[in-house]
Amino acid sequence: MKKVFLTLALVLTTVVASAQWYVGGGLGVGFDKHEDAKTTTFKIKPEVGYKINDNFAVGAILGFDWVKPSEGDALKTLSVEAYARYTFLRSGDFSIFADGAVGYEKKDDAKAYTVGIKPGVAYNINEKWTVAAHLGQLGYTKYDETSKFGIELGDALSFGVYYNF
Repeated sequence: MKKVFLTLALVLTTVVASAQWYVGGGLGVGFDKHEDAKTTTFKIKPEVGYKINDNFAVGAILGFDWVKPSEGDALKTLSVEAYARYTFLRSGDFSIFADGAVGYEKKDDAKAYTVGIKPGVAYNINEKWTVAAHLGQLGYTKYDETSKFGIELGDALSFGVYYNF
């Protein structure tokens, strides 16, 4: 029994020591004014991921959006997303990747489910820091009684910063 625990401890130590974990995410604040209507938006999306090898990673994002119009109650959104990232092109510190993602979103009483592919680019500033951007999504979204399939490009540009362990 001692040998089993010792072996498990050794395997766990080896996996953690060679881990390619990264943490990061995005943060956004916005102010919009249209005639007399004003809207304040705050978004935070922490992210954690694990690089399985040079071209493949898996990760998860927990998001919180808060949108407050000048009149009325704030709209709060909680989202969770899991993804598998495949990097298919590298040139020096620059890379192009695609995330296959599955997500869930809850806005007050409404719920949405998303499945899609999100293209992105990344640049390694140094060994520890990376900046990345996603542009849109090709996929399917089910929002309460409505569903859609297609390409989203409109407001779907996002930036993130990652710290690599």
